[in-house]
Amino acid sequence: MSTFPFLMEDEGAARQQALSTLSFIVNRLQKENGWYVPMYAEGKCYGDAFSEEGNSVLLVRKDGDLLYFMLKQLIYLREREIQVGGLKESVKAQADAFVRFVKKNGEVGQFLDMDREILLQGKTASGAIVPAALALAYEVYGDEEYLRTAQALGEGYLENCLRRGVLNGGPGEICQAPDSESAFALLESYVQLYETTGKERWLLAAKKAFRLAVTWVMSYDFQFPKESTAGKLSAHTRGTVFANAQNKHSAPGICTLSGNSMLKLYRFTGEEIYLEWMRRISHAIPQFVSLNDRPVDTLSGKPLLTGYINERIQTSDWEEKHTVGEFLYGSNWPEVSMLYDARVTVLAERGGNAKKLGHLYYARMKKILVPAGGECVTVVTAVE
Repeated sequence: MSTFPFLMEDEGAARQQALSTLSFIVNRLQKENGWYVPMYAEGKCYGDAFSEEGNSVLLVRKDGDLLYFMLKQLIYLREREIQVGGLKESVKAQADAFVRFVKKNGEVGQFLDMDREILLQGKTASGAIVPAALALAYEVYGDEEYLRTAQALGEGYLENCLRRGVLNGGPGEICQAPDSESAFALLESYVQLYETTGKERWLLAAKKAFRLAVTWVMSYDFQFPKESTAGKLSAHTRGTVFANAQNKHSAPGICTLSGNSMLKLYRFTGEEIYLEWMRRISHAIPQFVSLNDRPVDTLSGKPLLTGYINERIQTSDWEEKHTVGEFLYGSNWPEVSMLYDARVTVLAERGGNAKKLGHLYYARMKKILVPAGGECVTVVTAVE
């Protein structure tokens, strides 16, 4: 998913790297039947079975995320007449694979066999992002089957997961524990279904999904040990997002999603509660960025590199007591949401036509460069 912001926010090396990555995915990671393999290292593809024998096993959430963001990038590139060879055909093949699988198995499940296209483990919300992906695929390709499948899946998650108050199975290492990633993915799906169809049913479902998703957002400030790294940073946890019921830590931001669904809900309804929660989540992120003049120390004995953000905000002793308030070394997904220098996007609009700008409205927003440690004043003309 990091290729998407790189495409939008940079026209130099980062964009070229993003284009190269998309080309690699299309040409090296896709099976003949349309599925993308979930892992690749040192010239070899791997499955999600944690064994050499399970190379055809896929955690559904991975290909769901990939399809959704590949479609967004396909639209962005098409509008700018930038070509990535085979991208349109590759993405369609994966959308077709999901439709074919649902027809055969009745759901997308949690784990599936890519080669045999059979369900290995179902009854979770691991594929909660798939309705959004297929709804968007309908917008791109115009195939009614995509939208029918998206809405059928949306109904299934509404009845079997959301109404029961349990969304689970998104992260690959937590078995079937409830998790925030599935909750926010389903929110994204219902918002996209409403945006695509205009049906009030999906807006109501999105509101319900929102109420469940934000129960994973910390509403208080954890008291870190004063001698811990987080304690020395005077870090506050309000607005961080708990990962899941097994990995008992919170994180800076929503894993693999921007919170764009909450901004859209505000635009669709005018209700400021959605902006308020988006604000809480986004305002928590900057304090965990490692900076030249304020490095974030780690348990490895060396600080994070400048611009790095660790995904774990340790508010419990699930990895032993000495880890509370400490960070692990390495690059993690939250960095995509907090790139320095800051290139801030500003939306100013008139009127109540929330759909006029479309699902890629942010690609046409006013971009303002704010150097790290600096400030910027600009005049923004509202979008009619």
